Amino acid sequence: MGSKKGIELSVNFLVILIITLVLFGMSLYFINKFRDVGAGYERELDKYSVEQLRALSRDQSFALFPNSVKLGVGESEVVGVGVTNNEAAGPFALKVDVAGAYNLDGSVLDTPPNRDDWISYLGQAENIQSGDFKQFLIVVNPKSSGTVPPGIYEFNVCITRGFQPPKCADLSSSGGQKLYPKGIVKGLSVRIE
Repeated sequence: MGSKKGIELSVNFLVILIITLVLFGMSLYFINKFRDVGAGYERELDKYSVEQLRALSRDQSFALFPNSVKLGVGESEVVGVGVTNNEAAGPFALKVDVAGAYNLDGSVLDTPPNRDDWISYLGQAENIQSGDFKQFLIVVNPKSSGTVPPGIYEFNVCITRGFQPPKCADLSSSGGQKLYPKGIVKGLSVRIE
């Protein structure tokens, strides 16, 4: 009777140990995955880029700087999006969509990589007071996925008033009433060599 209880205790201990190791391994995997995504947000735009965004968005309400990025293997870049609220105070959100993917020779890329694996941004709604300036960051980090082939990648970037649209192009084609400023979608070009 005593040895049977000892065996049950040993089996229970082993099951708990295996479950613990699996959970620990999964947590390390997710920490490592999110560390790569979050690393870009620690970086900031240099003073020149912030001033360019302020100047461009003052005239146009919404600016993207730089709007073209050229990266080599293993490099990353931060792109700034500036918004000057020329209307009533309210929430603004950022959205980035894939518009096209091409080989370096200009032919269409058969299977473009998933945008979420190497383009990251914080797009949730941010409250901006009337007349104020806010900057959002887009982190271009193809080394984080390791599966981004050399090519030219085109993205649509848009700002909306307080909600996340399914796609920027959908809003633009429907008259752009919900885009800020009305009807404006900017283009971001990323060249990876």
